[in-house]
Amino acid sequence: MNELDKFYYNILNIKKTNVTLDLIIKIVREKTSEIYKRTSDISGLCKVVADVLLNEFNKFNINTLLFDIKDLCNINYSHEFLIVYFEQDSHLNYVLIDPTYIQFVKKDGKLNPKFRNYPSEILKETEKGKKLLKFLLQDGLSLVDSSTINLYLKSFNMNAPYFDLDNSFITYTRKH
Repeated sequence: MNELDKFYYNILNIKKTNVTLDLIIKIVREKTSEIYKRTSDISGLCKVVADVLLNEFNKFNINTLLFDIKDLCNINYSHEFLIVYFEQDSHLNYVLIDPTYIQFVKKDGKLNPKFRNYPSEILKETEKGKKLLKFLLQDGLSLVDSSTINLYLKSFNMNAPYFDLDNSFITYTRKH
């Protein structure tokens, strides 16, 4: 993080918290488990899951950005996900949170007509994409950098414009 970005980060995040990846994983597991108690399938519940997690992250003062792929990928399909960011050892860490990504895995041959291919199949084309897919399916989240988040977005639309993760916490107004 350069000095200007660090300055803006510190202004936006005056109240420091003790955020760790373990805390984020714990919150995602607990809250998605509560949702699974009410339904056996969270596919299609991205807005519900994102809202529940966003509210919980806010309780812990965890910096969270809410996104919809339609806004970032130029497609006519809505799917919400979160990016959590926190500073650790003077390094800014980003976590993509999408426990409902499982709905984009090839299973019964019913490809949503909005997509040319299953997003999960596109992720499987690279080693970095395979690792991201593994963590999304296993934990509903993954540590990401700009290249990884762009792999994620391109799994929905290969022509998705480049997303600058390092400036997302300053430039995107859907911060909650």
